[in-house]
Amino acid sequence: MGVKIKILLAILLILTLTATSNFKPQIEKANCLPANSMWTEPQNLHFNTTTTPIGYKFNITIYANLSVSSYAWQFYLTYNKNHLQATGCWYSKGAKSEWAGTRPTSPQLPSYGSHNTTHNYVFFGESLQGIVETPPGKYSLAIVEFQIIAQPPQGQTYTSQIRLDISGAFSSTILDPDLNDIPLNYGGTTYKYEGPAAPPPPPPPPPPVGAILFVDPPEIIDPTLIPPKTFQINVTVNNVQNLYGYEFNMSFNKDVLTCLLIMIHDVQGETNYIPEMQINNLKGFLWVRVTYYSPANPITTTTPLALATITFRVRSMGASILDLHDTQLVDNQGNPIEHETRDGFVMTLIRDIAVTNVTPSRDWAYAGWPITVSVTVKNLGYITESFNVSSYYDNNLIGTIEVLNLTQGAEETVIFIWDTTGLTQGTYTLSAKVQVLPYEIDTANNVYINGQVNILTEIRDIAVTNVSTPYNWAYHGWIINITVTVKNLGTQSESFNVTTYYNQTEIGTIAVTSLPPGGETSLTFNWNTTETTPCHTYIIWAEATQIPYEYNVTNNIYIDGTAKIRIVGDVNGDGIVDIKDVAAASKAFGSQPGMPQWNDAADINRDRKIDIKDVALVSRRFGSTC
Repeated sequence: MGVKIKILLAILLILTLTATSNFKPQIEKANCLPANSMWTEPQNLHFNTTTTPIGYKFNITIYANLSVSSYAWQFYLTYNKNHLQATGCWYSKGAKSEWAGTRPTSPQLPSYGSHNTTHNYVFFGESLQGIVETPPGKYSLAIVEFQIIAQPPQGQTYTSQIRLDISGAFSSTILDPDLNDIPLNYGGTTYKYEGPAAPPPPPPPPPPVGAILFVDPPEIIDPTLIPPKTFQINVTVNNVQNLYGYEFNMSFNKDVLTCLLIMIHDVQGETNYIPEMQINNLKGFLWVRVTYYSPANPITTTTPLALATITFRVRSMGASILDLHDTQLVDNQGNPIEHETRDGFVMTLIRDIAVTNVTPSRDWAYAGWPITVSVTVKNLGYITESFNVSSYYDNNLIGTIEVLNLTQGAEETVIFIWDTTGLTQGTYTLSAKVQVLPYEIDTANNVYINGQVNILTEIRDIAVTNVSTPYNWAYHGWIINITVTVKNLGTQSESFNVTTYYNQTEIGTIAVTSLPPGGETSLTFNWNTTETTPCHTYIIWAEATQIPYEYNVTNNIYIDGTAKIRIVGDVNGDGIVDIKDVAAASKAFGSQPGMPQWNDAADINRDRKIDIKDVALVSRRFGSTC
C-alpha cells in the first residue's frame, strides 16, 4: 500500500507541474548557426498580459560559432527601449566567457546607451592578452538580462527585434589573431507581448443635417466695379422644412457701399406674407423680416431658394464683408429652425504699386567692380499687375526690368547689375521708379531714392597665403603648433591683426605692424586642444582683419589643414574605444619606438613606451564614443 501511495503522489506532482507550465511564456530555442556566426538564444519570446506582468525579467545568451582562431570579440545589441530595459550583462561563465576558457584576458564592463530615438543598446566585449588565441569552435559569450517595461493597449501586440547586426556607435565583431574582422553571420531574437482583446468599434455618427442661410454669390471681386456702378446679391436659404418666417440683419462697409433696394421674393409662388425692412446707410446695415400668414403654405426645399435680392451701389473703391447676423428662421408652429449662416464678400478696384526699397550690395567699390542693386516693389492694389521698374545712379539709367503678374499685397525684389567701369572717383546716389498705371490711386510712392555708393581708384589689399599644422590628429589635451603666412599685396605699408580658429572657436590673435608692400611674414600659434570635443575633426583656418577699402577681402581668410581630436584610448582613430583598441594596445604591450610592434597611437601617456599603464588607459575608456 505504501508503494502505491508514493506512485500516486508522484503522478499528482507531475500533473501539477504540467498545469503550472502552461502559464509560462513561449520560448523557442534557436538552432546553432553555421560557422563564423554570432547569434542570440532563444530565437523567439512570446508573452501575453494575461500570464506575464510588466516587470517580468528574462535572459538571452549570446553565442559564437567559429571555423578560425580568434583573439577578441564584442557585441552591439540593440532593442526597443519603449518595450524593454536591459538590467544586466555578464560573461557566460562568470569572470570570463566560455570562449576565453583559461586563457589570460582583458575583461571589460558592459556599456549601456541610446542607439536612436526608439532603441537602446548593450555593448560588451572581451580580449585575450599576450600571444595567445582561442581555437575554432562553438562558445557562449555572455548573458543579457531584460525587463518588460510597457504593456500593449487592448487588441494590440508589441513586436520588436533584439539584434546584433545593426551598427551604431559600435558594431558586433570578432577579431582574428592579426586583429582583422572575421566576416560573420548574425541571428537575433523576436520579442512579442500581446495585449488584451480590443472592444468593438463604436457605431458611426449620423450624417449632419440643417438649414443654411447664406449670401449668394459668396464673393464678388470685380475690378470694373467703380463708383457709381451697382450690383446685386441674394440672401438664399437651403435645406429647410416648413419655413413660415425669417429675419436677418446684414452689416456692410458704409464707406465703400450704399444699399439702394431690398426686393422680397414670392418664394414658391407664395404671396401671403408681411414684409418689414430697414436700411441705414449712415451706419452700414440693413434689416429684413418676413412673416407668412394663413392660408400660406410652409416653404420646404432641398435646393437653394432666393428669399431676397439686395441692390448696392459702389460708393468708393475698397472691400466689404456682407455680414449676416442675428438671423432667425421659424416654422409654421412658431418654433425656431436651427441653421447656419454664411457671409459674403465684395471687393472693388484699387490700383496702386510702389517702390518700397532700393539697396546696393555695398556702399563703396573700385571703378570697374559690378554692384548689385536690389529694388523691392509692392502691389498695394486689389488686382494683379504687370509693369516696368527702372533703376538709376544719379540721373543715369542702370536698366529696366519688367515685373509680371504681381498679385495683391505681394512684394518682389528685382536685381540690377550696375557696371561701374569708366566712372570717376566720387559719390553716386541710387534711385528706382515704376511706371504710372491707369487710374492709379497714389503715384507719389512710384519713386524711391536711397543709397549712396563711393567709387574709388586706389588699391589696398592683404592676404593670408598659407596655414599649416605638423599633425593631422591628436589626443584630447595635446598642444599643436600652427604656422600662418601673410602677405601685403597692396602698394602701401599696412598694420593689421591675424587670428586663427578651429572651426568657429578662436585660438589666438597676433598683431602685424607696418608690413611693407610685397612683404611676407610667418606667425606661430599654439593650439591647446583641452577645450575641444573629442572625436571631432576640426578645420584650422586663419583670418586677417579687413583694412579700410580693401580691394580683395576673399583672400583675408585661408582654410587649410585639419586635425582630428581623438578620445583617449581610440588607438585606431575610428571614433570609438572598443575591443579593437584594447587588442591593439595589448599587441603593442612592452614595445618602444623602433621595435616592430611599436604603435605610436598606443602610447597614451606619451612616455615613449607601451606598458600596462597604456593598456589600462585604453581599457578604462572601453565603451567611450563620440
